[in-house]
This record gives sequence, C-alpha cells and structure tokens, in this order.
Amino acid sequence: MITVVVIGAVAAAAMFVILLKLSPNEPKKVEKMEKGDILKQLLALSELEAPTAKAKATLPQARPQSANAHPPKSGEIKPAEKTSECLGC
Repeated sequence: MITVVVIGAVAAAAMFVILLKLSPNEPKKVEKMEKGDILKQLLALSELEAPTAKAKATLPQARPQSANAHPPKSGEIKPAEKTSECLGC
C-alpha cells in the first residue's frame, strides 16, 4: 500500500519537472524597434497629459464657507429642548 503512494508521488514529481522544463522561463525579449515605438507612444501620452495637469493646478479650489465658520464657545451652546415624542421607540 505504501509503495503505491510512493510510486504515485514520484510520478507526480516527474510530471511536474517535465512541465517546468517545457514551459518558457524567460519573458519575450523586445526588439529595439519595438522599444522605440513604445517610448514614442509613452512620450505622446505624457505630452497630452501635461497641459491638463497644468490646467488643474492653476484652478483655485473652491471651498464653501458657512456663516458660522468657527465652532461656538462653551457658553454659547444652548441645551436641546425636550420633546414629548420618542424618536427611537
């Protein structure tokens, strides 16, 4: 019984090693012409994005300011009125 398990494990390991040797290990190397084309595309994209980034940087950020920008002091806080209605019931 143990020999069957050992033989199966050895066979599985052998198949795994064969599959590793058959699969490509290194990524495909890019030719110089392809590298040049890729660099040109990236440069064109960066030139298109540059004006929009400058435009976003020059626009002022609008922040809504409320009439009561500062929190009230502890003496100015009014206690809440008690009502007869039970909101959580």
